[in-house]
Amino acid sequence: MPSRMSLFNKDLILQIGRSVGWISIVYFLVLLFILPIRMMMLYADREMHVWTPRETLFLYEFGIQFILMVTAPVLLSVFLYRFLHVRQWSDLMHSLPVKRAHIYNFYTVAGLVFLALPIMLIAAIILVLHTMYGWNLYMSVEDIAAWAGLTLVFNFVFYLAGVFVAMVTGISAVQAVLTYIFLLFPAGISLLVIYNLGELLYGFPSSYYRIRNIEYLSPLTHLTVFENPTVHIGWKHVLIYLAVSAVLYVLGLFIYQKRKSEAASEAIAFDSLKVVFKFGVTVCTMMVGGMYFGNYQHTFGWMAFGYAFGAIIGYFVAEMVLQKTWRVFNNLRGFAIYAGVIALMILGLQAFGSYEKRIPAKNEIKSVMVSNFVVSYQDETDQLYRPVPLKGEESIEMARKLHSVIIERNRTNRKDPRITQPFFFTYELKNGGKLVREYNINPDEYDSWLRPLQLTSEYKHSINPIFKIKESSLRQIVITDGVGLNKKVMISDSREAQEALSILKKEVENESYKEWKDPVGTRSYIEIQSYQGVVQIEFKKSYTEFAAWLDEKGLFEEASISPDDVDYIAVVENSREVMSQFAGDLFDDPMKQVLNKLIIKEKMDIREALDQSGRGWDENDSYVAVVVYKHHGVKEMRSIDEKNVPDFIKKHFDK
Repeated sequence: MPSRMSLFNKDLILQIGRSVGWISIVYFLVLLFILPIRMMMLYADREMHVWTPRETLFLYEFGIQFILMVTAPVLLSVFLYRFLHVRQWSDLMHSLPVKRAHIYNFYTVAGLVFLALPIMLIAAIILVLHTMYGWNLYMSVEDIAAWAGLTLVFNFVFYLAGVFVAMVTGISAVQAVLTYIFLLFPAGISLLVIYNLGELLYGFPSSYYRIRNIEYLSPLTHLTVFENPTVHIGWKHVLIYLAVSAVLYVLGLFIYQKRKSEAASEAIAFDSLKVVFKFGVTVCTMMVGGMYFGNYQHTFGWMAFGYAFGAIIGYFVAEMVLQKTWRVFNNLRGFAIYAGVIALMILGLQAFGSYEKRIPAKNEIKSVMVSNFVVSYQDETDQLYRPVPLKGEESIEMARKLHSVIIERNRTNRKDPRITQPFFFTYELKNGGKLVREYNINPDEYDSWLRPLQLTSEYKHSINPIFKIKESSLRQIVITDGVGLNKKVMISDSREAQEALSILKKEVENESYKEWKDPVGTRSYIEIQSYQGVVQIEFKKSYTEFAAWLDEKGLFEEASISPDDVDYIAVVENSREVMSQFAGDLFDDPMKQVLNKLIIKEKMDIREALDQSGRGWDENDSYVAVVVYKHHGVKEMRSIDEKNVPDFIKKHFDK
């Protein structure tokens, strides 16, 4: 219908103001309180407390700013386009001699203005305060502009997403819910697909993909980076969000022009989208169900049950929303079709056997990294702890052999988190490609293949951060008892610290597999402080050369725990039943006679017990020991396995 009246008339502007003006006012008042007023309060109190302004304006009550940014734009879009979802109001608006494009443009632009006004006013107030009080040392005009600009960009994305969703639904409550689902969908669906592929495809590195900036796939999750002052959003992301906003604006206009007035009060305004909605909800709830039950029960049977349960719930809930009634359980034909398609897709994954069995040929591999955790190259803070890729031919062949054995034992590997560990194989290929695989295995079952690899000098240098510490960057070495006795040694002299570091590297290089994996004996903690970062290692009983060096310097007694530090040791036989009933009594009052107990007070026996025990409680060890120290009654629980138990302890309990 041709336009015969101007949209920019007083009555229409007042009507929009009454609908959404209160949102703009509330937004302004809350921002006024948490930013300019809060900053003034802190500045006025600077004589009593040193004023340390936040690194960015987002850090002033970030939680409140976050809530405002994700709720105000969506609420504004809901109330602004409320007329689309009320039949009488929709009929009245669309009976006016005005083109739909004019209505859409005027309403949407008006919403953008109401959204931008409070942000621009707050930025102007902060700029005035910045000029009046000379806050140049604390923040720049660019900082204020960055806060205003980024806040506007995210507000516009959320608002225009809400406007777009308003065009495809006929119920305001559904619009609000679908807007947040729409905003979270890229990150959410990626996470669900990645996790479920990790369960269905053996070796698929779901953990690897889950940490690779998945939060950037949704503006809602991306917004959380503002809480970290060291992370900045660059122009690339800003331009992407502006482009997304423009696309949403145009799509909203296109859909609005195709929308029927009778769609008011319908959950989904277009019949063609109802199928997409129904099956989209079903797929998502199916994957959530599989993820939930698979993650907690760790069996394929439970995961399959989760898929079926989630699919049934999702399908019929979607039907209830669309039909606005709970009487939908007679419509089984559609669900049967859906179930058949999904079953074929899951069976189709079996065709990916080549993916599961893929191991690069030796001549294709440039390097390989074998680790127990995901290595994130985006994180610059853990360079010391990042494994170095293995490049030696022998190491690469050992890694390939281990990888092939894990694949061969696919069906026998249990997903029990109590006994399994994640293992990641990251191959850098000569053609520039990369191949990553992830497995959860019990290391004990692969000892014959793991031990030779992990005992190689290259592997030890790869995973131990001490070898990455350069002597030129060394600051000092601090040794503490690790129990709470306040025994401490500091090696600050540059020459002595470098000498100590050299000996420690040699000790780590030469330690046996058992000493590395399952050390026993009294251990202190060595903290190596450098300009590259801080590395902490244990002062193990096997580090005899380093102990001799400390003794030569007269530092050994303060750097280690000795029998003179111990009052007594209480030892009992270990079992899960005994520990569940008496662990509290044993630790609180080790002298209390509630069990067959050995009390050790002789220094020679204390030394032997300390040297043969491991820290903490292990349910698989034969004995539990509580070490009571003389210093303020400090206590420590240890365990002793059958192989290391001293003879005098064994004789006592064999009586």
